[in-house]
Amino acid sequence: MRVFDDLIKIDENNNFNYIGWVEWNHVMTGFIHCQTCLSLDKCWFNKLNMPRMPQHVNCHCKVKTILEPLQGKISAECKIQKFSNYVFSSKYESNGKIKLFRIMGYGIQDSKYLKDEFEKQAKIEYSKSNYILRNLDKYGQRVNIPIVLENNNKKY
Repeated sequence: MRVFDDLIKIDENNNFNYIGWVEWNHVMTGFIHCQTCLSLDKCWFNKLNMPRMPQHVNCHCKVKTILEPLQGKISAECKIQKFSNYVFSSKYESNGKIKLFRIMGYGIQDSKYLKDEFEKQAKIEYSKSNYILRNLDKYGQRVNIPIVLENNNKKY
């Protein structure tokens, strides 16, 4: 069973649990710290879908195995201005987003609903490991998460 020791654990009820999540921990050494590594500190990732480790030469970061992300502690932020000042702004009409959202039946009055729905679904999908890693820099690890919108008995 040694091969599976880091992936499967047996709980007190003899149930098998897949241990697929890690918490990234930046280890402080010396006076100079990598901003990218600092931005990853305390972030959770599925072991099969996480940033490269080590991040760089002399990287001291570690990962700690966790059972799963804690639902109450997963956060997702989508600013309402993403909809009210961008998607539904005629200033950016050329990008096609306003047309797309109108086809789906949404308007600027739905900005709060859309913001809340994006945040809700992002938390759920991330906890299911349904995300794609994108840019990683001093601001953190960006991920793409599929969002399904339902309106007028249609799914988008």
